[in-house]
Amino acid sequence: MSGRLGLLAALVAAALVLSAGPAAAQTTHYVGEEGNSPANFGWDPPELEIAVGDTVRWCFSAAAGDSPPCEDIEAPHDVHILDSAGQPVAASDVFPVGGGADAYFEYTFDSEGTFTYICQIHPSTMIGTLTVGGGGGEDTIPPTTTILLNGAAPVSTYDGPVEVTLQAGDNAGGSGVETTEYALDGGDFQEYLGPFTVSEEGEHTIRYRSTDAAGNVEEPKEVTFTIDVGGGGEEPAALAVTVKPKNKRAKAGRKVAFRVRLANTGDQAATDPKVCVKAPRKRVKPANGRCWTLSELAGGEQRSARFALKVKKPAAGKRVKVRFVATAEGIKRQVRTVTLRVAKRKR
Repeated sequence: MSGRLGLLAALVAAALVLSAGPAAAQTTHYVGEEGNSPANFGWDPPELEIAVGDTVRWCFSAAAGDSPPCEDIEAPHDVHILDSAGQPVAASDVFPVGGGADAYFEYTFDSEGTFTYICQIHPSTMIGTLTVGGGGGEDTIPPTTTILLNGAAPVSTYDGPVEVTLQAGDNAGGSGVETTEYALDGGDFQEYLGPFTVSEEGEHTIRYRSTDAAGNVEEPKEVTFTIDVGGGGEEPAALAVTVKPKNKRAKAGRKVAFRVRLANTGDQAATDPKVCVKAPRKRVKPANGRCWTLSELAGGEQRSARFALKVKKPAAGKRVKVRFVATAEGIKRQVRTVTLRVAKRKR
């Protein structure tokens, strides 16, 4: 009798487990490495929205997508996670070349907020923004903006020019960041279009804020730092290129447009600067020329141009990567990548 009672108890316990259903699976989001050389390195995607309790896996692989193979390629990498105040949250070790199938770093986010993820070995290109939260309903929460100086959290003194990068993210389920602005040394707020450089010696103060599509305005933050060059001299020409938007929906057979801004962040003039668009020929065709060329770009000067692209029928239902490559005589090239999300063709 006792054996039968034990068997009955086991069957009841099994039935209770089955009726409860399977345990909720934890969602893992993947961030893959993009590019195969230091000039092309970046994160894919560069912006990510997740829920509290989700895990993010950073993979060092040129193959992106929903679950890249996580195999280190041609250079060492690491991952540093910063909160909205620029304070460290978590960091990986350095993954060497040929890291194998375990060349990845994971972190589970247990609270809402906006975070920045950086490879500090390649901070100028491998910077991303991550928003954690839930939400729904009317958006009443302003965005959160993070400032990076020379690709890292601000310090008080620098011995040379300082590159300023602003990263903004809205709360999960929010209306999305509309604009980011900054004011330098007591000046008026102006729209932030991409990283810029402060090179004059002395003390500088940068105020910054963002506004979302619902009209919520972030309370301005500020950072103060000093540049002490100790001798100085003219900085050589250097290019900074910005492409907007970073992601765009498109339809096969239609044209799309991107605005490209090219800036010389140095003091000396850049000779023969140009920006060329590179995309899969079978899927995208430049509609107003493949390259935009200038004879010269003076120190501190910036110019902009519009690139029109025609989306071909084979691109229907695909994610198409389009690269904008900026070059000039004797200057390291800069690459920015955007994504076309092409709608499927209706049957």
